[in-house]
Amino acid sequence: MPKVSVIIPTYNSSRTIGETLQSVFRQTYSDFEILLINDGSTDDLMGVLENFKDSRLQILDYENGGLCVARNRGIDRASGDYLIFLDADDLWSSDKLESHVNALDQAKKANARAGVVYSWSYFLDDETQSCFINQPKPYEGDILAKILESNFLTNGSNPMITREAIDSVGYFNPDFNKGAEDWEYWIRLARQWDYLLVPRRQIFYRQTRQSMSSNIDNLENAQLQVLESAFPTLPDDLQSIQATARSNIYLYSAQLYFTRFPGWRRHYKVLQKLLQSLLSNPKICITFEYREFVIRWSFQYLIKSPIKLILRHSKLGNLLLKRYRSGDLLGSTEQNEKRSLTHLMY
Repeated sequence: MPKVSVIIPTYNSSRTIGETLQSVFRQTYSDFEILLINDGSTDDLMGVLENFKDSRLQILDYENGGLCVARNRGIDRASGDYLIFLDADDLWSSDKLESHVNALDQAKKANARAGVVYSWSYFLDDETQSCFINQPKPYEGDILAKILESNFLTNGSNPMITREAIDSVGYFNPDFNKGAEDWEYWIRLARQWDYLLVPRRQIFYRQTRQSMSSNIDNLENAQLQVLESAFPTLPDDLQSIQATARSNIYLYSAQLYFTRFPGWRRHYKVLQKLLQSLLSNPKICITFEYREFVIRWSFQYLIKSPIKLILRHSKLGNLLLKRYRSGDLLGSTEQNEKRSLTHLMY
């Protein structure tokens, strides 16, 4: 029986699933099974999967049920002591599994509550293949208060979870199947289990305009629903966190509007969400995340965008923009970006 079960839900992911699977097969740790849950795909998924002959890969076909249902089906079929989920468009560095297995094995010898291990993420722009980072959070142990404030794990391709921890909290809840199902599940785990941290960036979390996290309004509503579900059953000493959590949700929406929403209207939405964030918790204005984002957005809105607008309406500006887009000014960046991504992964 394999020690690790890698559960990959997939729906119409033929464009990315090959690269995702390669990042698993290139792991330095090899005692794993892959449960690829085909959630009713209608694209050329099977054509891509024909290229993978490894006996550790199991392809399980189901009617479409959504992300939570697909993950739960994987939980039912998993035989490993440790389970980890990987979205069909995300990637891992080659040491992801080995470092997490070692961390859990060591921690469980001294701490029976050790149930989850996570690491940090790169944010991978799907269009440019460029990687971006956020401010990492170094939380370990009883992290319930911190995970209530914000989903610092950032994505569903991050934590490795013991079978005991999975069995204790049950399945993913399909009621939150609009982008907040991860956060709700991590909160449930944090009520009963300690978290461990591998302080490295090991997940390449792909950002696309078509991804769930780009459906900003639905995601925000789902996150607020998580708060409404979690806080009524929490002790009094944690109730004050709700204002901070709500403020962080609005800040995250502002960040998504800034990076994923086209046109000038995004600046209105960013301002709206920043104000909602500030009104929910005025203290957020002194945090690094809030100040850094406001500075970055202000530069784009007040300086960079007007300059680009002026350039577009001048002959010299049009010439410079054409040469920039073709790579003539700075040299073609595509190969450099791909090389840097490969260097980070292996």
